[in-house]
Amino acid sequence: LILVLAGELQKIPFESMPILSSVATTRMPSMSFVLERAITNRVSRSTENNDGDYDSLVSKHNGTFFVDPRGDLSNTSSTLSPILQQLRDESDWDGLVGTKPSSQMFKSGLEDSDILLYCGHGTAEEFFSREKLSCMSNKSGKKCATTLLMGCSSGKLQEYGEFEPAGVVWSYILAGSNSVVCCLWDVTDKDIDRYTLKLVKDWIVDENPNTSYLAEGVADARDVCKLRYLVGAAPICYGVPTKVSKS
Repeated sequence: LILVLAGELQKIPFESMPILSSVATTRMPSMSFVLERAITNRVSRSTENNDGDYDSLVSKHNGTFFVDPRGDLSNTSSTLSPILQQLRDESDWDGLVGTKPSSQMFKSGLEDSDILLYCGHGTAEEFFSREKLSCMSNKSGKKCATTLLMGCSSGKLQEYGEFEPAGVVWSYILAGSNSVVCCLWDVTDKDIDRYTLKLVKDWIVDENPNTSYLAEGVADARDVCKLRYLVGAAPICYGVPTKVSKS
């Protein structure tokens, strides 16, 4: 299910309503975006001698992580370090923990990886601004990675008078990212760490058949939060259906 919401409706966590809580649900700014991305994915998968499906495929063996870049989220680092080490050892991931990435490192992570995980404060704009995201293009054939922005209010859209709300998440979609996971409002670190651990473990590491799509993993991970609706309802997924491939 893909939601195309207008204005004030963007603030509402529809994905956590009982009728949608078990449904793989994503958001997109318009049907034009949905059609463009679906056609692009179909052409890409047909070219790669795949099944020509409309879904987006990302490799579990090509990822980058930036965790606790300011060095002030010790619980986040300790909670996620074991699974990050597992990703290093088994899936050739690379990244930084407790160290600020340069703008070029962040850009390389977006351009050269299939998946980018950010666990820190806010939207990561202090490391890679939306202006720089807007300068990224697909002319070189590179796509922006599927991105997990697990920071406070990383998916919050700002209002601009009579115009439609906008936020950094749209910049990721415009740069070519097929899916972006982000938070609608501020969250507590321990609960969002539990959520992130569950999402990464089920969707990437274990390839749980019940969470083959990213949006399914986003929905399923809500149950590990102690504050099910204050924190668990905050993470949502923008983009089109995205799966992990073993290659």
